[in-house]
Amino acid sequence: MKILIADSGATKTDWALVQDGKPVYVRTGGMHPAWLDPESEVRNLRESFRDFNPDRIHFYGAGCSDEVTSQPLSDLLQELFGSTPCELYDDLTAVVHAFLGQEEGVAAILGTGAASGHFKKGERISLAASLGFALGDEGSGADIGKSILKHYFRDGFSTEAAATVEIALGGMDYHDVMQKIYQSPSPGSWLGSLTAKVLSGGMGEEVSELVNFRLNRFAEVFLKQYHLPHGAPVVISGGVASSLRQPLTDVLKAGGFNNMRIERSPITELVRKISRT
Repeated sequence: MKILIADSGATKTDWALVQDGKPVYVRTGGMHPAWLDPESEVRNLRESFRDFNPDRIHFYGAGCSDEVTSQPLSDLLQELFGSTPCELYDDLTAVVHAFLGQEEGVAAILGTGAASGHFKKGERISLAASLGFALGDEGSGADIGKSILKHYFRDGFSTEAAATVEIALGGMDYHDVMQKIYQSPSPGSWLGSLTAKVLSGGMGEEVSELVNFRLNRFAEVFLKQYHLPHGAPVVISGGVASSLRQPLTDVLKAGGFNNMRIERSPITELVRKISRT
């Protein structure tokens, strides 16, 4: 039995090619259906998977909330793999299947974007609307990137903090940044990459305060709205959650969340569980 498993976000897609229970991992770019370039994706993925013909596919993706919005991905997978049986889920379901299982609790994503849902016995009870990088995604890489740029261009940083942002921008000026945000096909991904560059330079006090404020907004918008049983688990997956593990843990504990789990990606746990079925 050969199984293809994917966990896809706005920035990257983690694939596992599983044969006889042994996985081979591949990483490609993000495959959000709203920004998909089918011709380019088919060409690139055929190269990545030219020797792998799966018997079934499990695809978990950001933006795959229903049949209509996920149709571009369904069409792409069908073009690549024909009539191979394919189970298509949203990215929150990946967190549930990997880490939450049948427990009642919150599954959340904190990466380039942000999302969360209250689940019980594997079924969604309620959902916090993400609203994307323009209106929501509080605490995400894109959201932090927007806050950094607001402070930078409105002279809200000290000379030292501004210099850190300037290095991350790599010579881009105001005009260049506005083009990236308002004319590029995936501005959220670019904002998230800017956040990663700024944070890799080390968080000074000003950036740290900004990050903590946005993480508190994440907790308020995506975690505190649910009516959970005492001690119910909260599982958060994503690159931003993992890279900001300590400040995020501090924010969650201060907000009364003690039963928490922070994971970078669900792909290895998905492989372990799906391979057994």
